[in-house]
Amino acid sequence: MLASAAAEKRRREKAVDFARSNIGLEGFTITEKLEAFAQLYVDGEIDLDEFVGAKLSNECAAPTDRETP
Repeated sequence: MLASAAAEKRRREKAVDFARSNIGLEGFTITEKLEAFAQLYVDGEIDLDEFVGAKLSNECAAPTDRETP
């Protein structure tokens, strides 16, 4: 059972890392509050619905200073 918990945590870490990368490529940064929610998700303390709900309630990424073309 420990192996499956470790595998699930790794899967969640990879998903969050992928999302961070995509957000960065779009010119956004992730707020500290959302990073905290992401860690709760990775640690298994909240599920995907709770994590997505946090993003949808204006806790999500803030634009960077990058100018758009």
